[in-house]
Amino acid sequence: MENASVMSPDRWQASLRYMELLAELHAIPVEKFSAAGAEMPTNNTQEMLGNFERFHAMSETLGITDSFIAFASGWLRRNCPTNTSGLSFLTGDCGQFLSDGPNVTCLMDFEIGHIGDPMRDLACYRGRHPIENMGDLPALFAHYAKAAGKPLDLHAMAFHTVAFLTEAYYGPLFGLYDTGPGGDWVEGQVQVAIIGRRALEALAEITGVTLAWPKLPAAETTLYEDLALAKLEADIARLPDHQLMQEWQRNILASLPRSLKQMGHYRFWRDSALVADVASLTGKAIASVGEAEAELLRFVQAAGPDQDEAILRLLHARLSRDCLVIAGENPAADHIALSPMEPILPR
Repeated sequence: MENASVMSPDRWQASLRYMELLAELHAIPVEKFSAAGAEMPTNNTQEMLGNFERFHAMSETLGITDSFIAFASGWLRRNCPTNTSGLSFLTGDCGQFLSDGPNVTCLMDFEIGHIGDPMRDLACYRGRHPIENMGDLPALFAHYAKAAGKPLDLHAMAFHTVAFLTEAYYGPLFGLYDTGPGGDWVEGQVQVAIIGRRALEALAEITGVTLAWPKLPAAETTLYEDLALAKLEADIARLPDHQLMQEWQRNILASLPRSLKQMGHYRFWRDSALVADVASLTGKAIASVGEAEAELLRFVQAAGPDQDEAILRLLHARLSRDCLVIAGENPAADHIALSPMEPILPR
C-alpha cells in the first residue's frame, strides 16, 4: 500500500499485446481441453458461476461465512445471466504476464484456470484495477474486442466483476481465522474491507442503486491501549535477526499492534453504527455487536430479493467505515482503501 503500482510505456504496449494473446487463448476450441481431462460446464449456471461455486464450497468446508458471503452468494445465484459469449479456456486470474520492454515473454498463473465465459477473464481487470494499475481499461477492452473479432458483453462483464471480487473475498477472510504460522493478518483484514466494498459497488451499478459513503469522525482517545500497543510494537522491532524472524516477518508482526491501535480509535463509532443499522434493518432491539453480527447473518440468509437494496446499503456502509478507518485522517486522494469501482455499463 506504500508503493503505488505504475504503468510504464513499455508495459502498456505489452498490455495491448497481452489482449491479443488473450483473444487467441480464448479462441482455442474447448474440446481440446475437454479431451485432456478438463471439467466442462453442463449448464448455464456452471458456465457463469462454476469458479465462484468452487470458492464458495471451500467456505462451507471450513465452516466460515459472514453476512457479505450470504448476501453475495444468494444474489449471484438469483441473478445469473445467460451466457452469450460462448465457452473458452479462462486464465482464472487474468492480467498476469511477464514482459521484456514492449514484448510479452510469458503468460502465468493458471492454477485456477477453467472453462467458462470469456467475459469473466476481462472482469478480472476491473476487479484488480486500480489496486494494481492495469492501465486504460476501456482501451484494453476495445483492443481485445478487435482482436477477438466480436463485441463485448458488458452486462456479463459487470456480473462477472461481482463474482470475481466475491471469489477474491474468500481467501483473505479465511486468513483471518487461520492461527497457523506465517501469513499476514492485517493484509487479510484490509483486503476483506476493500474487496468486499468494491464488489458491492459493482453490484450496485448493475441494480442502479446509488450508494453513499459515511464520514470518518474524529479519532477517540484510547490512552492505555495506545501505550500498551506502542510497547508491543517497540518490543517486536527489537527482536533479533534470525532465519525464522527476518525483517519482513517482524514488519508483519508489528502491523498487528499498529492496526489494532487504529481500529481502537474508531471502535465505538464502528460498533454503534453497525448496531443501529442492524436494528433499523431487522426492526429488533440489538444490545451488542455480537448480537448484531448474528442477527444480521440470520436476516440475510432468510431475506428475499425485496430486501436486496437495504442489505446492500447496510453492508456497503459497514465496509466503507472499515475502509475509512484503514485510510485514516487526511488520506491521500488516491489511497487504495478508498478506490471506487469504476463504472462500465452505459448510462
